[in-house]
Amino acid sequence: MLNEAGGATPLERAVFCLQDKLQEASLLEGRDAAIEALLAVTEFLSEIAGPGELLHQRPINDLLSSLISLNDGKVSPLLKPVSRSGRPRNSVAKEGAKATAVFVVKRLAGMGLDPNLAYERVARVCRQAGVSPGRKGGKNQIGTEMTARTVRKWCDDISADVGCHSRAGRHFYLLSEASPLLHGSTTPDALLERLHRYLAETGTA
Repeated sequence: MLNEAGGATPLERAVFCLQDKLQEASLLEGRDAAIEALLAVTEFLSEIAGPGELLHQRPINDLLSSLISLNDGKVSPLLKPVSRSGRPRNSVAKEGAKATAVFVVKRLAGMGLDPNLAYERVARVCRQAGVSPGRKGGKNQIGTEMTARTVRKWCDDISADVGCHSRAGRHFYLLSEASPLLHGSTTPDALLERLHRYLAETGTA
């Protein structure tokens, strides 16, 4: 949208600025990248906020403050782990990787690829992206390297999770509903390339 003078509107300039800052944040690693990205988002929200709307930023500001405090050696209550009994869970990223791998297997099978070959090709992509089978010693871990057998086990686990009670099950359901990265007309090789890019960009390894 252009203003009367033919230039970008204030909202468009704010969006462009946000995109630039998020791009710069993506060049960083770990906590620093997250802090810079959140700073960019809070600045953007401040620019477009109307009267009395800044309170909507409080959850983001709390998270940003907690991350910055970590650099000072302080752990805020927001980031303290919740005590749980039993084995620790896989990370959200790992569960997302599991669901995405299973989704790609099912799409490959839908394209006519033999399921066993689909397991192997997806396992190969996971290995190339540095994805491990799971937590060391976890009950679902099979060996120490991603294999077709591991991917098949992931597929069986998600198929058995009818009510989507697990993180991987819920993520798989969301992918099945809508995923611009993985849906649409494509080829097996292109789909596997998208999977590799997703695993690399989300830092799942």
